[in-house]
Amino acid sequence: MKENAAALLLEHVCKMFPDPVFVLDEKGTYVEIVGGTERGLYDSPDYLKSRRLHDIFPSWIADRLLEVVRAALRTGSLKTVEYRLDSAEMFHNPQDGPATPQWYHGRVLPVRFPEERTGHVLWIAINITERKEAEAERDRMNSELKTARSEIKTLRGFLPICAKCQKIRDDEGYWQRIESYFNEHSDVKFTHSLCPDCVRVLYPDIDPDELMS
Repeated sequence: MKENAAALLLEHVCKMFPDPVFVLDEKGTYVEIVGGTERGLYDSPDYLKSRRLHDIFPSWIADRLLEVVRAALRTGSLKTVEYRLDSAEMFHNPQDGPATPQWYHGRVLPVRFPEERTGHVLWIAINITERKEAEAERDRMNSELKTARSEIKTLRGFLPICAKCQKIRDDEGYWQRIESYFNEHSDVKFTHSLCPDCVRVLYPDIDPDELMS
């Protein structure tokens, strides 16, 4: 493939990237932008070109992102960052992408062009909203499970119980009615009735089946 044809093919492929790739200078200015074609995940990024981070984002977000740029340039190494953006809070944004706030994973790599003193960074943004929502749901379920477990009281082992009155001896040596013991050591609640055998003893003139119906 000829050099010009290869360059055109590479340019076309870069423009078709679903995820955006930004070139920023040390001041946080968007020098070049490629990709970002997936409107379900990203707003159109072309409006960013020649604008600074502080032209686009609230200052507290812009400060954080600019520090990542400078850290990559300062150390000469790859930096990563996760951040949440709301299109409605961004300036000049066409808002033609996701309607809800999105989470992104940024991979920031320092690059140096010929005869350049300060350098630039490549900032690859990947939408991770689906993953963050799954993590949040997992954390919610784990929290609910932990709460449920903390509320469950389980009785294990042998219980000393009186063979006549059916009272139970607790760990401190006190004898308690079985209802009181279970109410204190479990989530079991008692309600009282009579079994057919006791009905026959206490009320011999009454049919147990009629009493229980």
